[in-house]
Amino acid sequence: MLEGVRELAETEGILTAPEDGAALAALRRLLADGFITGLETIVLFLTACGHKYVESLQAVAKSSRA
Repeated sequence: MLEGVRELAETEGILTAPEDGAALAALRRLLADGFITGLETIVLFLTACGHKYVESLQAVAKSSRA
């Protein structure tokens, strides 16, 4: 979930909430399991903003660097 948040921030330049990272993680899992092929048009609705999670995300980022 947090890896999804990080990837969205790095690749798209948006700060999302953890639930949005979970949506990306679920998509990756569905692709890996072969449930979807990647030929479909996929839309992830990122409906939450990560600004209310800034302190938590910073703490996770610091602990992952250590």
